[in-house]
Amino acid sequence: MSLRMFPLLLLALLLALLLAACVGQRSQLRPDQIDSPPLTFTVPQVEERVMDNGMRLYLNPDHELPLVEISLLIGAGSIGEPAAKSGLVQLYAAALRSGGAGQLAPKAFDDQLEELAADLSVSSGSYAVSCGLSLHRDDLESGLAVLADLLRRPRFDKGRVELARRRLLEGIRRQNDEPGALAQRKLRRALYGDHPLGRTPSLDSVEAIERQDLLDFHRRYVLPNNLWLAVSNGAIAWQAIW
Repeated sequence: MSLRMFPLLLLALLLALLLAACVGQRSQLRPDQIDSPPLTFTVPQVEERVMDNGMRLYLNPDHELPLVEISLLIGAGSIGEPAAKSGLVQLYAAALRSGGAGQLAPKAFDDQLEELAADLSVSSGSYAVSCGLSLHRDDLESGLAVLADLLRRPRFDKGRVELARRRLLEGIRRQNDEPGALAQRKLRRALYGDHPLGRTPSLDSVEAIERQDLLDFHRRYVLPNNLWLAVSNGAIAWQAIW
């Protein structure tokens, strides 16, 4: 075969492949020609209870995985913090999670969660502080004991409080690095002014927060009648919660 014929043969081969692809595409249905069963959604049946102490409990059976998902809300957020100590609830949430609980110092507390392969998180918002706990259902009793210690006997270790403070301060120093976040803060300030929804923590307000402020916040708001507890699992009875 002459070398001069090679480019022509290569072009012919490419055209053949392109033609085959076009023919294959013609045989495919367009999205509007595809028939599919209608999408159905059923709202889960959530069992609700109110305990004698006022705590509200919610249970949603879920048999898909052998996991327990626990969500807890504390009815207090940044909307109630004083302007001079803006950032208090953020610092509270960080120190609550990292500061140890009960008889366990911070590291021992983290080690216990690691032994249970449990994921525990605490976050703050405008109206509530949220706690989330995920673990295997066989470890439910141990997990509830950990959560109970966190709510009833938090340690707020001084070293961890200061570490959480430094992280919050560093976040404030870098808060203008992202234009989107800067625009959001400016918009809130324009809409709400000096209302708590329009405020953002400052270096001075965070420095003014003392460990005692965190303890006072906890004693004031972490009460049974100010808690909402939701559990999702397929093999758990209400008796396991109380």
